[in-house]
Amino acid sequence: MSLVYLREIDSQTKFAIWRIEESDDDLLSKLQLDEREKAKLASFNKGSGAYIGLLRVCCCGPY
Repeated sequence: MSLVYLREIDSQTKFAIWRIEESDDDLLSKLQLDEREKAKLASFNKGSGAYIGLLRVCCCGPY
């Protein structure tokens, strides 16, 4: 994953955009979820794969 854009808004706020190069399966394999979290993840847009965008935002820190 490479940093594409970084802007420091102020001393406490940064805005960044990363290029996501990993596959969905690669990102999912790095998560350590309990059963409740797995069920929640599976419920996002079930069958469409659209939850991957959320996954990429939430799991790919540090921030």
